Amino acid sequence: ATLVQCIAQINITNLPELINCDIKQEYDQIYLLINHITKRLDNETQHAKINLLQAAKNGPMYGCSSGINALLTIIYHDKYENQKQINEWRTVFDHLIKICLEIASITGPIVSSSSPEGMMPMELTDISSKDEDENSNGQITSQMLLVCCWRTIKEISLLFSRLGQIGIKHIQNENQYRFINLKQVHIICNYYMEQLLKSRHCGAYELAYTGFLIICEQLWSSNCDELCNLPIKWIENGIKMVQENSLDKNKLCLTRRSGGLPFYLQSILTDEPIKQRGQQRTYVAKLMETLLNIIQNDPDTIQIDGQVLENSRK
Repeated sequence: ATLVQCIAQINITNLPELINCDIKQEYDQIYLLINHITKRLDNETQHAKINLLQAAKNGPMYGCSSGINALLTIIYHDKYENQKQINEWRTVFDHLIKICLEIASITGPIVSSSSPEGMMPMELTDISSKDEDENSNGQITSQMLLVCCWRTIKEISLLFSRLGQIGIKHIQNENQYRFINLKQVHIICNYYMEQLLKSRHCGAYELAYTGFLIICEQLWSSNCDELCNLPIKWIENGIKMVQENSLDKNKLCLTRRSGGLPFYLQSILTDEPIKQRGQQRTYVAKLMETLLNIIQNDPDTIQIDGQVLENSRK
């Protein structure tokens, strides 16, 4: 990641030749490098779809994702005024969103497993037993697979947050935007909420928390009314979930301490703007009032389908 950042900031006139790029037009080096690494990521993703175990050994996707993230941190997106350049970046970002969602669907089952030593999917069990030269037992293989998938999901979460930082502030409405559009923002947000509200493993929603926090910060300060209202809609929905005890109605995951719901609420509320100096944040106060009422009034146990269970909401 550090290396590609350095390369991007050095004026290398023959960079297209060095990376075997057949583009003849003049492009900035960051674009060329992201485009080049994305092609490598595409290739690794295709291998992962065929055999995730081999991909973890020979082409772990987190390396390319990390390189792209590093380049996105140094991109000077405000300098792009030429519509042709903007359209090219739109194409790259659209492809990155799609490939990241595809990677997440491949690695998600491994990351979401509650097994601390890693989970080996059934379809990979026969493959791992044949790889005795490289792996003495399935335990090592499952841990290696877990590390690959964990790091990949982490980079996806960071990449989506980078795209949010680059694109959200330039969105005015559905038709006026620079790099990413409203639909793509919704896709990114839905990814985070899926991780936070439905994942059964604490690490999965902890990884999503940091990225979603950055996205929510951008949304609160957005110039687009639709985007600016999204955090309000989400927090009202989150408070309603708590009030209605939705955790016991299978609307959310059933992990202890409500799973990722606290991370979800905290991500949204951290950057809630204060309307007037000296006033409380509206939804922070509303959530605290709801939680305090639950502590004071809720029973320790509830009855569901004839069974007495611990009140997960409390």
